[in-house]
Amino acid sequence: MVDGEDSPVLTVTTLASNQAVVLVVAGEVDLDTAPILHRALESAVVVNPPLVVVDLSAVRLLACAGLSVLTAAHHEVGGRTCLRVVADGRAARRPLLLTGMDKCLDVCRTRAQALTPLPGKQ
Repeated sequence: MVDGEDSPVLTVTTLASNQAVVLVVAGEVDLDTAPILHRALESAVVVNPPLVVVDLSAVRLLACAGLSVLTAAHHEVGGRTCLRVVADGRAARRPLLLTGMDKCLDVCRTRAQALTPLPGKQ
Protein backbone atom coordinates (compact mmCIF):
# COMPACT_ATOMS: atom_id res chain seq x y z
CA MET A 1 0.00 0.00 0.00
CA VAL A 2 1.42 3.38 -0.99
CA ASP A 3 -0.41 6.66 -0.57
CA GLY A 4 -3.79 4.96 -0.44
CA GLU A 5 -3.05 2.37 -3.12
CA ASP A 6 -4.24 -1.11 -2.26
CA SER A 7 -3.11 -4.38 -3.69
CA PRO A 8 -4.02 -7.72 -2.21
CA VAL A 9 -0.58 -9.07 -3.11
CA LEU A 10 1.79 -6.13 -2.43
CA THR A 11 2.26 -3.52 0.26
CA VAL A 12 4.92 -0.84 0.45
CA THR A 13 5.32 1.01 3.73
CA THR A 14 7.47 4.13 3.85
CA LEU A 15 9.54 4.96 6.94
CA ALA A 16 11.42 8.26 6.84
CA SER A 17 14.07 9.94 8.97
CA ASN A 18 16.61 12.70 8.43
CA GLN A 19 19.18 10.20 7.20
CA ALA A 20 17.16 7.70 5.17
CA VAL A 21 13.91 6.69 3.57
CA VAL A 22 13.11 3.00 4.02
CA LEU A 23 10.59 1.25 1.80
CA VAL A 24 9.38 -1.95 3.45
CA VAL A 25 8.05 -4.15 0.65
CA ALA A 26 5.90 -7.21 1.36
CA GLY A 27 4.23 -9.64 -1.00
CA GLU A 28 4.74 -10.19 -4.71
CA VAL A 29 6.49 -7.76 -7.05
CA ASP A 30 5.42 -8.73 -10.56
CA LEU A 31 4.11 -7.09 -13.73
CA ASP A 32 0.85 -6.09 -12.05
CA THR A 33 2.34 -4.73 -8.82
CA ALA A 34 5.70 -3.31 -9.94
CA PRO A 35 4.12 0.11 -10.68
CA ILE A 36 3.26 0.40 -6.97
CA LEU A 37 6.93 -0.08 -6.05
CA HIS A 38 7.95 2.31 -8.83
CA ARG A 39 5.68 5.08 -7.50
CA ALA A 40 6.94 4.51 -3.95
CA LEU A 41 10.54 4.83 -5.12
CA GLU A 42 9.73 7.98 -7.09
CA SER A 43 8.17 9.52 -3.98
CA ALA A 44 11.15 8.49 -1.86
CA VAL A 45 13.84 9.99 -4.09
CA VAL A 46 12.05 13.25 -4.89
CA VAL A 47 13.15 14.70 -1.53
CA ASN A 48 16.81 13.79 -2.26
CA PRO A 49 17.53 11.82 0.92
CA PRO A 50 21.13 10.72 1.44
CA LEU A 51 20.00 7.08 1.56
CA VAL A 52 17.05 5.05 0.25
CA VAL A 53 16.69 1.48 1.48
CA VAL A 54 14.36 -0.96 -0.28
CA ASP A 55 13.72 -3.75 2.22
CA LEU A 56 12.63 -6.87 0.33
CA SER A 57 12.79 -9.17 3.37
CA ALA A 58 9.06 -9.91 3.23
CA VAL A 59 8.88 -10.35 -0.54
CA ARG A 60 7.56 -13.74 -1.70
CA LEU A 61 8.18 -13.15 -5.42
CA LEU A 62 10.53 -10.76 -7.22
CA ALA A 63 9.81 -11.01 -10.94
CA CYS A 64 11.54 -9.30 -13.87
CA ALA A 65 9.27 -6.26 -13.61
CA GLY A 66 10.43 -5.73 -10.03
CA LEU A 67 14.07 -6.08 -11.05
CA SER A 68 13.48 -3.48 -13.76
CA VAL A 69 12.06 -1.05 -11.20
CA LEU A 70 15.15 -1.46 -9.02
CA THR A 71 17.47 -0.97 -12.00
CA ALA A 72 15.63 2.16 -13.11
CA ALA A 73 15.76 3.57 -9.57
CA HIS A 74 19.49 2.86 -9.38
CA HIS A 75 20.08 4.82 -12.59
CA GLU A 76 17.67 7.59 -11.62
CA VAL A 77 19.28 8.42 -8.27
CA GLY A 78 22.75 8.55 -9.77
CA GLY A 79 25.26 9.95 -7.31
CA ARG A 80 22.91 12.17 -5.33
CA THR A 81 21.26 9.37 -3.29
CA CYS A 82 22.64 6.03 -2.18
CA LEU A 83 20.26 3.16 -2.97
CA ARG A 84 20.56 -0.02 -0.93
CA VAL A 85 18.47 -3.18 -1.20
CA VAL A 86 17.83 -5.59 1.67
CA ALA A 87 17.45 -9.11 0.34
CA ASP A 88 18.04 -12.02 2.66
CA GLY A 89 15.24 -14.37 1.70
CA ARG A 90 15.55 -16.67 -1.28
CA ALA A 91 12.60 -15.10 -3.12
CA ALA A 92 14.34 -11.73 -3.40
CA ARG A 93 18.03 -12.57 -3.15
CA ARG A 94 18.12 -15.34 -5.76
CA PRO A 95 16.83 -13.21 -8.69
CA LEU A 96 19.31 -10.47 -7.79
CA LEU A 97 22.20 -12.95 -7.77
CA LEU A 98 21.13 -14.86 -10.89
CA THR A 99 20.81 -11.69 -12.95
CA GLY A 100 24.05 -10.21 -11.64
CA MET A 101 22.22 -7.21 -10.23
CA ASP A 102 24.03 -7.72 -6.93
CA LYS A 103 27.10 -6.39 -8.79
CA CYS A 104 25.52 -3.01 -9.59
CA LEU A 105 23.17 -2.63 -6.60
CA ASP A 106 24.29 -2.37 -2.99
CA VAL A 107 22.60 -5.53 -1.65
CA CYS A 108 22.57 -6.10 2.12
CA ARG A 109 21.34 -9.01 4.19
CA THR A 110 19.70 -6.93 6.96
CA ARG A 111 18.03 -3.55 7.29
CA ALA A 112 20.49 -2.66 10.07
CA GLN A 113 23.38 -3.30 7.66
CA ALA A 114 21.70 -1.20 4.97
CA LEU A 115 21.22 1.68 7.39
CA THR A 116 24.87 1.91 8.36
CA PRO A 117 26.07 5.50 7.96
CA LEU A 118 27.36 6.55 4.60
CA PRO A 119 31.08 7.33 4.42
CA GLY A 120 31.64 11.00 5.23
CA LYS A 121 28.00 11.54 6.29
CA GLN A 122 28.12 10.41 9.93
